[in-house]
Amino acid sequence: MKKLGFLFLFPFLLLLLCAIPAGAAGTAEVVYLKNGGTGDGSSPEAALGSMKDAYAALDLTKACTVVVCGEYTQSKTFQHTAAYGGSVTLTSVWDGVDYRKTAGAVYITGEFRYVCTGAVTVRDLDYHLTGKYYFVIAQHYPFVLDTGVRMESENAGFDGSAVASAFTILAGYQNGQATVDGGKKPPTAVSKNASVTVRSGSNLVIGAFSRQIKNQKLTGVSTVTVEGNAEVGILYYAPIDAAFDVTAGAVINVREHAKVGMICGGTSKGTLGSVTLNWLSGEIGEFSPAGGGAETSVKNGYRLSFSAHSAAKETFAVVTKLFQNNKEVSYDLPAAPETEPLPSSRKTPRVEPPLDMSVSGKTEEPSSAFPFWVIPAAAAAVGAAVIAFALARRKKKG
Repeated sequence: MKKLGFLFLFPFLLLLLCAIPAGAAGTAEVVYLKNGGTGDGSSPEAALGSMKDAYAALDLTKACTVVVCGEYTQSKTFQHTAAYGGSVTLTSVWDGVDYRKTAGAVYITGEFRYVCTGAVTVRDLDYHLTGKYYFVIAQHYPFVLDTGVRMESENAGFDGSAVASAFTILAGYQNGQATVDGGKKPPTAVSKNASVTVRSGSNLVIGAFSRQIKNQKLTGVSTVTVEGNAEVGILYYAPIDAAFDVTAGAVINVREHAKVGMICGGTSKGTLGSVTLNWLSGEIGEFSPAGGGAETSVKNGYRLSFSAHSAAKETFAVVTKLFQNNKEVSYDLPAAPETEPLPSSRKTPRVEPPLDMSVSGKTEEPSSAFPFWVIPAAAAAVGAAVIAFALARRKKKG
């Protein structure tokens, strides 16, 4: 009788197992992504069709890569469902193939967000914006805009002059944006450090901390590094769009052939712990505690490290006039990186799924061509057959 009871229970166990979402614990370290993809992500021919599915297929405990191997359109704000301990790199160059050249690979997006739930690096990727801005919310995870990243927009307002007119990277949290998809609101008390590095790209705006979050308690250090040939319009070294009084410190590194239009405090009045500027080369147009729209005070002063390369810049004296504890260091300036121009601008992407016109905080839904309901149905059928067979044998024995 016990054996028969187990046989009755068996199909229901199968149903429970099959109810676990596909890709909940991915095993891949590299997946391919493009519009219309219906495969498992193992090759360009079997590409996945959504970033949600790409993340679900990856083993996010490891260093993973998403290869954009054709046109891909982000049609909603993207955010993964859980924090992860590994890393994800987005790129269009993999295994010796530049899919921008061989397959017209491009990352198309409207005015949406890419919300990090772990370390993210973008390398060798072209962005085609249809609006004025794109937002990366790093949430105190390391974010790197590495070499070979280019961006353009159909909108003339995309000029790097403001948060909502740029490719904007926020090192901290965004008010109203959950920490994970469907999760809790961002915390106001944060002791974690933050790190943003940009080595390429243009019309960039960077915020070293959070945005629009009131009553913050920040005690960590945010490090922003601008190098390579990156072009940053504004770098905010303090929280923006909310008043603040925190002990957190900001460290800003500018070197190589990078350009920064203005380094400034927050957009609302506030007090920060300290600011350190390591200006080894590159260009800085202005340093202004009030340049963001309101005065930012610093409790523990401004510290500067500089080289002969930066000291020779026309703006050096004006940029560094507030700094104390100045220290000159030696620095070998690397050769300027070569930059290929973007392909001719396109007013209308060749392939673009219809955009969801709901609020930008809504996340991209996963898609899959495989009807996973078939699995539990098959399991139930097998279970029923096993039970019928067992009953027949029991009756025969009786």
